[in-house]
Amino acid sequence: MTWVLLFWFSLGLLYVPQQLIMAAVRGASDPDPVIILSNFGIWIIWAAFTPIVWRITQRWPIREQHAARGFGVHALAALLLAGVHLLLMVIWLTLIGRSEPPGKLVVMQLSGVTATNIMLYALTAIACHGYAWWRRYLEVERSHVDAQLTALRAQLDPHFLFNTLNALAELAHQDASLTERLILRLSELLRRSLSDSDKHFATLAEELDFLEAYLDIHRALMRDRLQVDIDVTAELRSLVVPSLLLQPLVENAIRHGLAPKRDGGRVRVQARRDGAALEVIVSDDGVGGRAPLQEGIGLGNLRRRLDVLYGGVARMQATGRTNGGFEVRLLLPPQPVEIV
Repeated sequence: MTWVLLFWFSLGLLYVPQQLIMAAVRGASDPDPVIILSNFGIWIIWAAFTPIVWRITQRWPIREQHAARGFGVHALAALLLAGVHLLLMVIWLTLIGRSEPPGKLVVMQLSGVTATNIMLYALTAIACHGYAWWRRYLEVERSHVDAQLTALRAQLDPHFLFNTLNALAELAHQDASLTERLILRLSELLRRSLSDSDKHFATLAEELDFLEAYLDIHRALMRDRLQVDIDVTAELRSLVVPSLLLQPLVENAIRHGLAPKRDGGRVRVQARRDGAALEVIVSDDGVGGRAPLQEGIGLGNLRRRLDVLYGGVARMQATGRTNGGFEVRLLLPPQPVEIV
C-alpha cells in the first residue's frame, strides 16, 4: 500500500501544472489551492480503489479457460467504480468549495472523467494481474530453489555419515568402549542434523556448535594428532550463514590434509568482515601442496549450494598454501538470493 499511495500521489503531482494551466485558460474563478485539491481528489480515490481492484483480480482473474467471464466481471466492475468515483468526486468538490453547482459538477465529471476512470481501471487491473503473475513466478522459483537445496542436503548427510562410520569401524577393533561413546555422540549429531534438515540457514554460532560436536569424534579418533583453532568473534556469531557450512570444510582438511600425516596437524577456522560481506577461512597444515584441490562430494556440494543460495555471487576459493596444507576461503554476501 505504501507503493500504491506513492504512485497515485506522484501521478497527482504530475497533473497539477496541467490543471492550473487549464483553469487559467478557461478563466476559472476558483483559487489555486481548490484547483490543486480538485486534482488530487481523483488520485486519492484511485488509491483507495486499488485494493478493491486487486481483490477482484484475485477472485476473477482473466485466464484462458474463463476469459469471457473474466472480461465481463471486470467490465462491470469498471462501470460500477466509475460511478462511485463520480459520486465521491462531486462530494469532494463540494466540500473543498468549488464554485460550480452540484448539477454542473456531475456533468463535468460525466463528460471529462468517466472514460478516464474506465481506462484507469483497465490499467490498474492489468498491473494487478502482472503483480499476481510475478508473485506466482517467484513462488515457483522459490520452490525450485528449495528443491535443489533439499536434494543437495540429502546428498550431504549420507556422505557425512559414511565417512564417520568408516572412521569408527577402524577404531572398533582397538577400543570398544571409546567406539560406543563416539557412536552415541554420532547419534546426537544425526539427531541434530535431522531436526534441522529443512533449514537452509543457521547462525554462525549454531554452525560452530555442530562443528564442535563433530570434532569431538575426530579428537577421540586422532587423539593428540589433531589441534583445532577457532577464531570467530562474538560479534560475528549471530550472523546467518548456510547450514552445514563449516563441517564439510573441516572434514576435508582432516581427511585429506591431516589424517595421512604421521604427526597430524592443525586446522584453523576463521571468520571476519570484508566490507559488508563475511569471509570464512578454513586452513590446515597437512600434506596438501600447491596442486589445485580436487573437489569431492563435500566441497562440490558446498559450492553448488552457495551458487543457488547467493545467485552465483558468493565466492569459494581453494588453494594450496606455500608452507604446506590447504586453505579454503569463502566470501559470502550480506544477503542471500533466497529468503532467509
